[in-house]
Amino acid sequence: MARFFACKQSQSKSGDLSKPTLRGYLREVQWFVELLNPGTPVAGLKPEHFTAYMKHLVEQRRLGRFA
Repeated sequence: MARFFACKQSQSKSGDLSKPTLRGYLREVQWFVELLNPGTPVAGLKPEHFTAYMKHLVEQRRLGRFA
């Protein structure tokens, strides 16, 4: 997640990504990490982790599948 965010920060600094979009990415990354457990290694992520996050988005945050 840190590498993803560093890449997006670079895009924002160069003007290729807006600051509101960058903030949205950061917020989603933080929520995803908190939901799964900050200590979960990337190699340990499974489809079930993403299914749980999708369920969280739809049921708790009331967002559509493609929000």
